[in-house]
Amino acid sequence: VCFEIQEEYLKKTGVIIHLNHNTRCAMAKGGQTKAQSDATKGWFTVVEEDVLMKFAIEMANWGWPLSHGHLKEHANAILKAKLGNCFPDGGVGK
Repeated sequence: VCFEIQEEYLKKTGVIIHLNHNTRCAMAKGGQTKAQSDATKGWFTVVEEDVLMKFAIEMANWGWPLSHGHLKEHANAILKAKLGNCFPDGGVGK
């Protein structure tokens, strides 16, 4: 099936793509993509990420873009409030 799709895509677009048969089989059985799997391992929920991004964008639109350090401070504050003493003292990132 993967080969047939690759051939059809090549004919339509002129672009060669590579589809891994094992990956497609795993996905068909309800498996997760790497991105989906990685998303479950992060500190933030999707909603929390969205709130933090919107805040950073809003601050930038007001003419006060957040530095990396200030963004980290806000991220740490959210996670400290959420996780309490379970959140490491060093916070997120470097």
